[in-house]
Amino acid sequence: MSYKFTLVDASRGGARGQLVGVIYQTTLTQSYVGNGVQVTVGADLMKELKQVMVQEITKGYVAVPASISGRAFKVKLYYVPDPAMISGSNSALTEVASGTDVSGATLVVFAVGYQ
Repeated sequence: MSYKFTLVDASRGGARGQLVGVIYQTTLTQSYVGNGVQVTVGADLMKELKQVMVQEITKGYVAVPASISGRAFKVKLYYVPDPAMISGSNSALTEVASGTDVSGATLVVFAVGYQ
C-alpha cells in the first residue's frame, strides 16, 4: 500500500524536480543493527528524500528516523523496559540491542522529497 501526492504550492526543487509526498507501509526483514536499520524508498515513489516521519505499528517499538541519504534512511527502534526488571522504577526508552530480530516489524512511513 502506498499513496503518492504532489505538493502544489511548495517551492520547486529546480533541477531536483517536483516536491512530492509519499505515505506507504513496509515490513522489516532483518535483524537490528546498532544506530538503526536502513529503509529505502522505491525509485518509483521518489528520487531523493528531504524529510521522513515513521511509526512502527506491529511490535510496540518506538521508531525514530536517524539519518537520510538519497532515497534511503535509517530508523532507530526503541522499547520501554519492563519495570519489574529495573527495580520497579520508570525508565527512559532503550534502543533495541544490535542483533535483535526485528523482522516482521511494520513501519508506516510519511516521506517528503523530490520526484
